[in-house]
Amino acid sequence: MRLFICHVSEDKSDFVEPLAFALREFFEVWYDKFQLTLGDNLLQKITEGLLTSDFGVVVLSKAFFAKKKWAENELGGLFALETATRKIILPVWKDVTAADVRAYSPILANKLAVSASAGLQKVVDEIRIAVSVSERKDEIGANAATSKVKALAQTLEERMDAERLASSAHGARLVSQGVETLFATIEVLLTEGAGKSNVLTFGFRKPMEHLLYVNTIHGMYLGIHLAEFYLNSVSHATLEARIFQRKFGVFGDPHADGPLFEELIFRPTFRAGEVVWVAQEHKQIYRTNQLAGYLVEAFVRHISQQVNVA
Repeated sequence: MRLFICHVSEDKSDFVEPLAFALREFFEVWYDKFQLTLGDNLLQKITEGLLTSDFGVVVLSKAFFAKKKWAENELGGLFALETATRKIILPVWKDVTAADVRAYSPILANKLAVSASAGLQKVVDEIRIAVSVSERKDEIGANAATSKVKALAQTLEERMDAERLASSAHGARLVSQGVETLFATIEVLLTEGAGKSNVLTFGFRKPMEHLLYVNTIHGMYLGIHLAEFYLNSVSHATLEARIFQRKFGVFGDPHADGPLFEELIFRPTFRAGEVVWVAQEHKQIYRTNQLAGYLVEAFVRHISQQVNVA
């Protein structure tokens, strides 16, 4: 970590030079006495110092405010390097008040500063804290960026794995097993929920593979069907769930007489080799047991509404 010390010559002997030596124990310090040698191009060396430094320790004093050309140019360079998210200027007030600083620069007056009157050690400690906090923010930012890259890579890998499975016989078997598990879980949830009730009972019928009808009071039905299923591909498969009513209380398909209360469509995909279901409407992802609970709750809600109407 490199610190550039911006100052005027009047403040060298009593404060700036001791500060530079003290900071040198913890940081690389750009200080004219350390960097400049006979014959150097002064403007070029200062520009290099500004561009290669991470922070600028600016010693503000009455002599500094007396419009010193080099000091003002250095300060201007530090301001140009600052951004909304990167703090560079670390002000040190030497025998000046807030009013003095505000009169010189309202922008500098708004920056938290440390006073030289607090002692050299206090100034060094505060500079170390400021640098440490900034480094931590940079580290957090870098870690956040790295995490986003890792998350993106993982998402892309999972998507590629899901696409491979969806186009394979193994993936088709997993989806088929998932549907059977879904049907069995729904039956358990409804049967155990109804218990020994003589009023609320459920009937279950599977007229063909991947098709389940559940019927109950008031001619209410839950129909679930896996469409576009092939033995070697589920790339275009959809799980269609319909809650509807039959006038005569007999088994039928969702398009028969009676109102259709709700239609829900889910797409099977895979996460870590496990079948999950993505809702077409709100893109929520459900594991098989979660989807069973979701469908049962929707079915019961519509049954309750019909009971209240009747």
